[in-house]
Amino acid sequence: MIKVLAVPLLVASMAARAAAADAPHIETISPIQGPIAGGTVVTITGSGFAQDTAVRFNRNSGINVRILNPSQLQVTTPRLGEGPFATALAAVRVSNASGETFTEFLYLPPTLEEIGPGDVTTIAGVGNFVGEGRLATQAIVEAQGTAVDAAGNLYVGEENGGQVRKVDPSGRITTIAGTGVIGYSGDGGPATDAQFNWPMGLAVDRFGNIFIADAVQNNRVRRIDAATGIVNTIAGTGQRGDSGDGGPAVQAQLNTPTGSVAVDAQGNVYVLDAGNQRVRKIDISGIITTFAGNGQAGFSGDAGLATHASFSFSPSAWPGGSLALDSRGNLYVLDGNNNRARRIGLDGLINTVVGGGPLAPDDGVVATRVNVAFIAAIAVDPQDRLLFTYDRRIWRVETSGLLTHLAGTGTPGLSPDGSAARTASMIPIQISVAPNGDIFVSERSAKRIRRIDAGTLMLTTAAGIGPGTIGDGGSPALSAVFEDIGNIAPDKAGNILEVEARGSHRIRKIDPTGRIVTMAGIGVEPIQGFYHEGIKALDAGISAGSVDTDTGGNIIYTDFCSARRVGTDGLIRTVAGPLTNIQDCGFSGDGGPATSAKLADEQDVLELDGQGNIFIADLFNHRVRRVDAATGIITTFAGSGPGGSGDHQGGGFAGDGGPATEALLSGPSDVAFDSRRNICIADVGNQSVRCVDLQGVIRTVAGRGSAYPGDGGPGTEAILGPYRIAFDSTGNMYVSDYADGRIRKLDTNGIISTVAGFGSRGFSGDGGPALQAQFDYGSGLIVDGQGNILLFDGENRRIRVIKQGAIIAPPNALAAATLGTPQSAPIGTLFPSPLEATVKGSSGTPAPGVRVDFSAPSSGPSCVFSNNTQTISILTDRDGKATASCRAIVQPGSYTVTATPLGSGQAGSFSLTNTPSLGRRRAARR
Repeated sequence: MIKVLAVPLLVASMAARAAAADAPHIETISPIQGPIAGGTVVTITGSGFAQDTAVRFNRNSGINVRILNPSQLQVTTPRLGEGPFATALAAVRVSNASGETFTEFLYLPPTLEEIGPGDVTTIAGVGNFVGEGRLATQAIVEAQGTAVDAAGNLYVGEENGGQVRKVDPSGRITTIAGTGVIGYSGDGGPATDAQFNWPMGLAVDRFGNIFIADAVQNNRVRRIDAATGIVNTIAGTGQRGDSGDGGPAVQAQLNTPTGSVAVDAQGNVYVLDAGNQRVRKIDISGIITTFAGNGQAGFSGDAGLATHASFSFSPSAWPGGSLALDSRGNLYVLDGNNNRARRIGLDGLINTVVGGGPLAPDDGVVATRVNVAFIAAIAVDPQDRLLFTYDRRIWRVETSGLLTHLAGTGTPGLSPDGSAARTASMIPIQISVAPNGDIFVSERSAKRIRRIDAGTLMLTTAAGIGPGTIGDGGSPALSAVFEDIGNIAPDKAGNILEVEARGSHRIRKIDPTGRIVTMAGIGVEPIQGFYHEGIKALDAGISAGSVDTDTGGNIIYTDFCSARRVGTDGLIRTVAGPLTNIQDCGFSGDGGPATSAKLADEQDVLELDGQGNIFIADLFNHRVRRVDAATGIITTFAGSGPGGSGDHQGGGFAGDGGPATEALLSGPSDVAFDSRRNICIADVGNQSVRCVDLQGVIRTVAGRGSAYPGDGGPGTEAILGPYRIAFDSTGNMYVSDYADGRIRKLDTNGIISTVAGFGSRGFSGDGGPALQAQFDYGSGLIVDGQGNILLFDGENRRIRVIKQGAIIAPPNALAAATLGTPQSAPIGTLFPSPLEATVKGSSGTPAPGVRVDFSAPSSGPSCVFSNNTQTISILTDRDGKATASCRAIVQPGSYTVTATPLGSGQAGSFSLTNTPSLGRRRAARR
C-alpha cells in the first residue's frame, strides 16, 4: 500500500506587484502546507498589509487575521471545505481596498496510518484545481470561446464548471463569472456567484461589459456589467424555442445559441441562434428581431436579403458557426455546415466571402474560389480583414479578396514559444483578435491559448500550462493535478498506474513512497501525427481509458478504438485495433489477428488474466472480447452485439443461464476475475453485474432488482448502477455504483452491503468513516493485498483509499461484550484478557467486516488501546468478533468501556477496574 510522504510544495506568489503603492504584495508564506482540519498558523510576508486586509483560502475566510506590520501578517487556516471547491492546493487571496494578490497553501489529508478501519482519505490529487490567481501560463484552461477588450484583458469561456476567466495584462488569471458548478442561477447578483452552462460565445463592448452566449440547456444571452460585476439575462427565457421577434428579448425563446455573440459600436448585440438557423439582433432598447436566416436549414440566399437566406448551423455543444463584426458594422457569419463564411452588409444583403469553390486554399488564391471542408472559427482584425481557421492553419482574407497564410503548417504539433507562426505546428480551434492586432488561438486539445504577435508573427503561450501538467516528474502525488476521470491498476512492484483519458492525456505511475511520474503521453489526444507504431511512449499522443500490466512488466492500455502496449523498452505498439488508421472505430475481426480488428471507442476497458490474455469490455459493441496471448487472435468472449430489447445504444439483456457468447449485454464498462478465474462484467446499461463461469455460462449476480439500496439482502434484489468492479483476496466483490456515489460489497454468499458513500454524490469525508463520506463517479477501483479499497474518485479528481473496507452493521444488529468483562489490572499494565465484542444479525448469524468503535473514558480512571489513545476501531472477523487490548492508566477506580458497531444503536459494555500499581502495593507492605 502506498505510504504518502508530506513533502513541502514550492509555492510562490503568482501575481505581479500591484500598481497602487498600498496594494498588497506577497513575498513568502510559511508554512506552505498543513492538515485539512485547519488550525495552522501561517505567516505571510510582503508589503501593503493594511488594517482592512482580508485573507481567503479558496472561498473560506482565514481565521484571526493579525496585521503585525505593513510587511507581515498572521492568519490561521480554516478547515478545507467540502464539495467542488475543496481544492487542496488552495488559492490564498490577500486583498484590501487597493487591490489583491495571491499565493498557495497545500492542505494535507490524513495518512493511511492515521485513520481507522472503514475510514477514507486521499492519497493523490488536489481536486478540481484551475490555478486561480496564478500566472495564466501555470494554470489550467479549457477555452471554448475567447474575447479581448480595449485594455488588453483576455476573457476565456470554459466548459469545465461553466466559468468565464480573465487574463489581465500582467498575465494573472482570475475567475470573473461562474461558481464552478454547471447550471443556471444568479441573475441580479455578482457574476462569480452565478451558474452558467457552457459559456461558449463571448463579446466585449467598448465600455467593457461582457456578453455571454450561455448555451447548452440555458438558452440565454447574459451580460456582466463592467462597473458592478452584476450579471443579468438580456435575451432568452431559458425555454428552448423560436419566438419573440419584435418584443422584449428577455421574453423571447432561443434554441441553443452555441456559436457566438457579437456587439457593435452602438451596443446592438448579435447572437447565433443555432438551433433556429438564424442570427438574431438585440437592439439597445432590448427588442429582439431576426437579423439573418429564414429558419430553414440549407444553403440559399446569396446576393439577397439576409433574412431570406438559409444557413446550416449545428445545434450542438460544439459550435457550427460563429460571428464577427468589422469596424463599419458588417457582420461576418461562419456558416459551418455549408463550409462558408458569409458577410451581411449594411444594406442587409448577404454574400459568401470564403468557400464555395473547387480550389485548395493557398497564398494568393481568391477566397471565394476555395473549397474549405470545415472552417473552425472566424474573426476580424483591426484593418477589417477576415481571419479564419481551416485544416490546422490560420488564413487571412485581404481587402483584395485574396488569401494569405498566417499560421500553422497543417500538421498537428506542439511548436515551442518563439516559433514563427507560419511554420509552427498547431491545433487551432477558436480565434479572437485584440485591438492591437495580436491573434489569440485556442488549442483546446492541448489546453492552452497561444498568442501570435501582430508585428513579428511569432508564437507565444498566453494561457494554460498544457500540454504539460501540474505535479509530475517525481513530485508528491498529493500535490498533483488530475484533469479528468480515469482508471487505476496496480503493477507487480506495488506501484499504482492511473490514466487520464482526456484531461492531460497521460498514463502516470505513483510509487509506494507517494511520488508521481508520467509513463506515457505527451499531453494531447492521439490525432494523426502524434501516434505511429514504435513511437516512444513519452512522445505519443494518447487517450488512455484503462490500464493494466502483464507478467513481463509491459503496460497495456486502451486508446482510441484500440489496445496498445508500452514495452519495457518504452515504445508503443498496437495489440488490438487497426494499424492503418488510429481512429478507425467499429466492429470487425473476430477469429483473426487483433491488429486487423475494429473496437468501439476510447471508453473501452481491459483486464489481463494470469496468462497474459487480454479481455476488453468493448463498450459500445456490447461485447467482451478476448485477445489470445499466444496467437494474437481476437474473439468475442461474451455478448452478441447490438440488438434486443434494451435501449442503451442498441444493447439489450438476455441469455442468463446460457452460453455467454449468445447473451445480450448493454454497454459493458468493466471486467474482473474472481479467485476461481470466473470473469465478471459490469453490465452498466443493464444495471447489473454478470459473471461467466469456467464452462462459459453467464449469470446475473447483482442488480436488476427493486430494493434500494438493498443492503443485507441478495445482490440480485438490489438496484445497482455498476461502473467498475474489483475482488479482494477472499473472493468478495466490490462495485463502484456511479448512480449514487456508493461502493458496494457483494460477499461470497451473494449478500450485498455498502462500504462507502451514503447515496449523495459529491466530495466530503476525508479522515472519517467512508460510510459518511461523499464520492463522485468512481472511475477506477482496486483492492490491495491488505484489503484496502482504492478508488479513482473521478469528478473529484482524486485517488482515495478506504482502509480495510468496513461495512455498516446489519439492521437490528445484536452487539454484546462476550469476553473481558468484568476484569481488573494494575495501573500501567495490560488487562489480562482482551476486550471482545460480538456482532450478529437479528437472526443470530455472525456479521463479519463490521467496524466496532471501542471507547474508554477521556478522563479519570481509564485505559488506552494499542494506538495509545482512548478510542480504537476494529473490524469484526468472520465470526463477527472484534477484539482490542487495553492498558490501565492514570488513576485507580472502576469505569466502563463501550464497543459500538458502526450504524447500530446498540453497544457492548465492559466493566473494568484499575488497581494500584505493583510498585505502590510493595511500598504499602513495607
